[in-house]
Formats: sequence, structure tokens, C-alpha cells
Amino acid sequence: MRILSPLVAKRVLLVEHSETGHVGGSLTGLLHLVRGLDRGRYDSTLLLYEPKDVDAALAGTGCRVVVLPHVGTQNGGPPSRTPDTRSGTAAEMRRAVGAVRRFVQKDLPRARALLPVFRAERPDLIHLGNGIRPNLDGVVAARWAGVPVIAHEKGLVKYTPFDRIWAHAVDTTVCMTDAVRQHLIAQGVRGTRLAVVHDGLDLDGFRPTRDRAEMRAALALAPGDLAVGMAVNVQPWKGQDVTLKAVAALAPEFPTLRCVLAGGVVRGAEWFHERIVECVAAQGLGERVRLLGSRNDVPDVLNALDVVVHASVTPEPFGRILIEAMSLGRPLVASAAGGVLEIVEDGRSGLLVPPGDAGAMTAALRRLLTDPALRASMGAAGRTRAHEHFSVERFARAMQDVYDQVLRA
Repeated sequence: MRILSPLVAKRVLLVEHSETGHVGGSLTGLLHLVRGLDRGRYDSTLLLYEPKDVDAALAGTGCRVVVLPHVGTQNGGPPSRTPDTRSGTAAEMRRAVGAVRRFVQKDLPRARALLPVFRAERPDLIHLGNGIRPNLDGVVAARWAGVPVIAHEKGLVKYTPFDRIWAHAVDTTVCMTDAVRQHLIAQGVRGTRLAVVHDGLDLDGFRPTRDRAEMRAALALAPGDLAVGMAVNVQPWKGQDVTLKAVAALAPEFPTLRCVLAGGVVRGAEWFHERIVECVAAQGLGERVRLLGSRNDVPDVLNALDVVVHASVTPEPFGRILIEAMSLGRPLVASAAGGVLEIVEDGRSGLLVPPGDAGAMTAALRRLLTDPALRASMGAAGRTRAHEHFSVERFARAMQDVYDQVLRA
């Protein structure tokens, strides 16, 4: 067992591979972690696969940002976020063959590109921010470089026998919820320690910069309007279409109901954004819906809403938007699947509904829209829960414990 010197900060290289063109929840979690790390103990560097607008988020942290040089790979481009729901022996065999093909055509070339970066940075520890299978190139390169490696599992992806073999090369897999841990066990992932660490939020930094009334006016919301909305990137599994169906059903009952949809369009999901625009027109919601696109003022947008909606149609590994909304005292209607069940206390900090069930969402929204006192009490309960369970300080302490265990091994 190695003894860690308390006098020398350990170098941690955090790797985030998303190529969506936007800063998503996975990268946001790493940015918050960097802000919470004890800089006397850990010197962090962030490695991205494409340039991202992260300078403001990292200001004052001392964290350097490195961008991986472009790597030409066959079958390149961003990974699909459409969940793989195929079942049966034939589907498993196709996935296994696809895993080997992906490894040869994509993961190996990228591992070769990562290796000189890893060697140049000389980290004591590599923290892969997207999981074992999504970061398989990083797992391979870390092993080539002889550096301890952590995989931060943030998805509910299918694992093939080939992927499971590489799990043995990971020192510890951090699961962002117990739902993720249970999924990995069900997928037969062995050979790596599984630790559950809920992501945290920089509660001091995540604050509105504008008065609520001022922001509502900027969003063309009248003082008496009831505003519901979402602030997540636009892609099919996030369920913006389900929210619009619920808003259309409620429109006759609530003449002042408005819907705010903020979020950039993920590469490859342009067709879904077009569908959203068409749905707004077809349902006659043009006067009610605000399509904001990508925003850098999410706290202000959320604070302007009366109810925040989480509408993912498949199990969400975590749901960062939930703790963001709770930290601002916003009541929630959320899909009852995956990590959401570990965040939202049904009937206390929000109302849970079956994923993809527009009727259930309509009923939950109706209940909150007609009861201001319930909205206030759920918002207050959510704020308390966010501060007690999802602070970045708690998150960083738990991650530092994992770092320490791996470095001592």
C-alpha cells in the first residue's frame, strides 16, 4: 500500500469525451467537482474531446483545459443517445460484434491519440467522466500508460462480454446513483469496485442573477401567467414532446398557462427539434410556448418558472436539472425511473409520474397549478433536500475519498 504525502498535491486528469456541441450534465458534474476539490491535495486538469465554453465555470480553480487533437476514425462522430432496447440472443450477438468493431475502428485510434497526452500530463490518477464503455479508449490508454484509472458511470448502457472484460482494467467505477450500480451488476460488470457517489451542485454558485419579475418579463411572461418548463438539451429521450402534449391538454383549463423550453439541440437530434416546432404549431401553442435554445442563464430561467418539468421517457441515470430546480425552491413533476427516485421525494419535493405518460403528467401539473400552497411547500422541501444531500462539498469529499483509496492501493 502506498502512503500519500499530504505535502504534494496529486495530479488528477479528468477526461470528458462528449461531442454534442453543448455542455451537458456529465461535463457539468465534472466542472462542479473541480470547484469543490481541495486544491492543496489535488491539482486538476480537464481533457475535452472538443472545445467547450467552460472558462467561466473554471475561473479561479487553477484547472487547465486540454483539448484532444482531432482523430479521424471510422464510424466517427458523437455516440447515439438513443437507448438500445433490443433483446434476445440475436440482439446480444449483434451488440457483441458491434463492440469489437467499435473497439478496432474507434476506440483503439483514440486510445493511441490519448496515450501521448496522458504521458505528457503525467497524472497520478485518471478520472474518466463518462463510464467504462463510453470511455473505453481512456481505459485502454490509461493501462498503456500505467496510471490508476477511475470510470465515472453516468449512463444505463448495455454491456457486452467484450466490454465486461475491460471492466477488470478499471480500479474503481463511481456510480452516480444506486440505480446505475444496480444496472451494472445486472449487466454482469465485475472486476471493478463499484462506489455510489451522488453528484453535487455548487449551491453558492448556482444562483439567479436577475430579479424573478425582471426575468419573467424578459421571457414575455405576464405577472399572472403560470409558467412550466424544462431546461435540458433537446434530444428524443428528454421528452420535450411529452411536456407539450400535457400543456396542450391543460390549455383550455388554464388560459394563462405558458411553457418555457430551454436547451441546445444535440448533434443528430435536429429532426427531433423540427418535430417540436411542428408540434407547437399543430397544437396551436405558438402564443404559449417559448423555445429559448441554448442558455447560459439557467438559474434565471428556472427561477422564473412556477413548476419545473423533467420528462425523460427512459430511465434517467441521475437528473442534474432536478437538484438545480430544487436548490431554487421550484416544485417538480418528474419521470419516476432510474436515479430520479433517489432525488425526488414523491409528494414532498415533487410529483412523480410514469415516463412518457402525458396523461399522468397532465394530472400532476394540474394538481400543482391549482394549488399555490402546495407549490410553495414542495419548493421549500426541495430546497432543504438539495442543501442537505446534494451540495458540491459533500460530492467533492466523497470523490476525494475514492481518489485516496485508489491511490493508496
